[in-house]
Amino acid sequence: METVSRPHRWHRGLPDTSPRQHNLGVPARSILVASVIMAVCATRPQPEPSAPVVAATGPVGGPHEVEHTYQGGKDDAGAQPARDESDHDQAPEAGDDQAVAPALPDPAELEERVREAVVLASPSHDALLVSPPLPIGWPAAPGKVLYLVYPLAPLESGVSSWQVGRLLAKVTVTLEPEEITVEVLEPGKKAKPLGSFVRARPRGNDPVRDAEAALFELVSGKREADKARYLFARYSDWLELHAPVNTDIRAHAGVFFAWTGR
Repeated sequence: METVSRPHRWHRGLPDTSPRQHNLGVPARSILVASVIMAVCATRPQPEPSAPVVAATGPVGGPHEVEHTYQGGKDDAGAQPARDESDHDQAPEAGDDQAVAPALPDPAELEERVREAVVLASPSHDALLVSPPLPIGWPAAPGKVLYLVYPLAPLESGVSSWQVGRLLAKVTVTLEPEEITVEVLEPGKKAKPLGSFVRARPRGNDPVRDAEAALFELVSGKREADKARYLFARYSDWLELHAPVNTDIRAHAGVFFAWTGR
């Protein structure tokens, strides 16, 4: 008997693998589902691209406007602006609180404070001759100056003539911060006076004040000695007007005066 092959039919519910219903072995129903999915994906809105990050612009170390940056699209509604780290390295602007170097004292005002300190330390003397500030040693010790203070007594010849007693006090002044230290010597009533002089009438600005200010700058490290030598020569002019103390003051700062050349 001749056997005839017929296409085999599958029960309902099982996949049909006949050539008419297949495409490369993939059921037609699966192809249809995949096509529907691709069509849905093609019509779905795509997410917006992230905005590029733009760095803050402006000169480093100085004031500049900061351009805040954001990242992301619609989901970034609550995002915080990007932090500009360069703000932490900027120098403070003018007007900001910052450390400022203290100004040097006014020579005339400091001399008055020295006078008051000596009067408090030695109340029996109220008329005093205060020397210009002197360097402590030479080269000068930093940050300090020395004042020599002499007692005065008026002469009968007039209020402009004064007798100068022996050295009453040595006053050391630290400039920054200011500190005044008084060493009272009290020469005694029997000590022979150094001499007398006639106080010159003030004529405008005292030239020695510029030399005193230069010394403050020198001991504070703000001026070179050689560039102030011509100013320090004015100390000798002051000593000529106050001859009784000339020798004593030069004895306390002899190297300094030799350096000035006068």
